[in-house]
Amino acid sequence: MIRTTHVTGIVTDLGIELGKLMYVHRTEHPDPELRVHARRGRILLLGSLLAAFFAGGVGGGLGYRSVGALALAPLAVLRMGLALPHVLLDLRGHEPCGGQRFLRHERAEPVHNAAMLSLLLAACVPTSPSVGGTGAYDRDPVLDTGNSGDSGDSGDPGDSGDSGDSAEDPDWAAFVDERDANLAALGEPILACVARVDNSHAVFNGCYDWHSAVHGHWALFTLSRLLDDPTWAEAAELKFNDADLATELAQIEGNRLGEVPYGYAWFLLLALEREAMGEEDLRPHALAAASALDAHITGLTPGQARGAALADDYPNLSWAVINLWRWAQAEADAEQATRMESAARDLLLPLDDACPLSEDLTDTDNFFPACLLRAHALLTVLPPDEAAAWLESALPADYPITPVTNITSAHTAGLNFSRSWGLWSLHAATGDPAWRSRMVEHVEWQMNHPEYWAEDYLSYSHWVPQFGVYALAQTAE
Repeated sequence: MIRTTHVTGIVTDLGIELGKLMYVHRTEHPDPELRVHARRGRILLLGSLLAAFFAGGVGGGLGYRSVGALALAPLAVLRMGLALPHVLLDLRGHEPCGGQRFLRHERAEPVHNAAMLSLLLAACVPTSPSVGGTGAYDRDPVLDTGNSGDSGDSGDPGDSGDSGDSAEDPDWAAFVDERDANLAALGEPILACVARVDNSHAVFNGCYDWHSAVHGHWALFTLSRLLDDPTWAEAAELKFNDADLATELAQIEGNRLGEVPYGYAWFLLLALEREAMGEEDLRPHALAAASALDAHITGLTPGQARGAALADDYPNLSWAVINLWRWAQAEADAEQATRMESAARDLLLPLDDACPLSEDLTDTDNFFPACLLRAHALLTVLPPDEAAAWLESALPADYPITPVTNITSAHTAGLNFSRSWGLWSLHAATGDPAWRSRMVEHVEWQMNHPEYWAEDYLSYSHWVPQFGVYALAQTAE
């Protein structure tokens, strides 16, 4: 994927490839799949694009100063000339560029970006035509789902969270019918990644990195509970033994993991799920992680807190506040829970202008939607009256959010699932089925594109399925 419309994306990708090229240990890993490979052709292409952007900026400025808008005419004619033969071939049913049909690719949405289209066409030489939600409304300390007034009244635990109006909403009914099968499908790559040994950690050494292994274990325990199948939990427990758990505890207590806040927030979810099984082997670890996370959140300056609230990746404040609040609720630690309510009230609530829900309509370059996640936090942590007052002022009249279909980076692949967390919280809080429909659209698009969650271990399958389990779990609680 080449991000031709963003020079920052090109520079980032070029830097990544150059970093791989200069990495001295790139060929030393015993597993060939995990060796670092620099793509020299990609470096040449990205460097050429960067040079072309620079030359075009300088040339365009000089040309406009000399002849005005007429300076753009030759380039417009050139682009049309490059594109027209291939468009005609495509419309006639032929497949330019070695059989890949860029206008109707079977695994991609139609190409609307003119810059990308012209780049693709210019690169081809025509030959022959044959070629949760929320604790403010339902305070479940394991996973707040916000089924306020919206869950069905069936006594079957497998039907919990199913809306009583499924018959009037066929898309939701289909989603519920497919949920267990989708959970099981997501579980397969998680089983595979948890079983691996990708790093030097004692227990959480699969799924490439520590935090992904943590939420991989969380997902397996959650699948075991939701699907009423102990084999998922048994697979997650295979690496649990007293000696290795003690090593992990020493790492957390010594704060030597660099996983505050993101990884520790996931660990608290894992410990809650484990304790729901009646097991307390992760409790000492969770207490140490909660203490570190509490100190981190309460020690933020106003400027640091604002930056963390607006972060769309690991430093995100909302994700930390949500899960530390959940842990405090389960522990009946009223003081810690009150501190997290204060963090939500003082650090997150005042950011309506900086982080409106509309911001996430266009901010699609990382794995968290900062403003939908902020909504998820406010609706989970704040008392119901405060959450309702915020909703009344913050909900937009229209919210034309659609699934992210242009997966421009590995991190973007998790965004449809993580968007659905906030969308479900808004549905649970308002009872408006439009929010649920948006959530369903995001989850279904991602499930229908397993190349972005079941394949490509380094980019996707070691972490994206866990985001999907969270998305589906919140609707099933």
